[in-house]
Amino acid sequence: MALNLPNAALRSWCANDLARANGIIDLADQGDELAVQHLTFALEALGSIAAARENVTIYADERRLSGASALSRIKADSQDAADRCDLGQGQQARQQH
Repeated sequence: MALNLPNAALRSWCANDLARANGIIDLADQGDELAVQHLTFALEALGSIAAARENVTIYADERRLSGASALSRIKADSQDAADRCDLGQGQQARQQH
């Protein structure tokens, strides 16, 4: 249980300021090793199904796994979230958050 606390703290930190989550995602897109390692938590904090799905469809490395992991944890609790599921909408969805 305690092993998850750093991840929860990062997720919370990103959720408190979505610019932080977007910054990690942008760095991961550029291949930054540390950002790639924390991508799952940034995607979860952002809560964008489209952004997570974009990582699954574009990449064939750890970023794909991060996107899939985030997708399994993001709740699609509104029509707005479901509408953003279209492929290619990830970048646009991140900008809206």
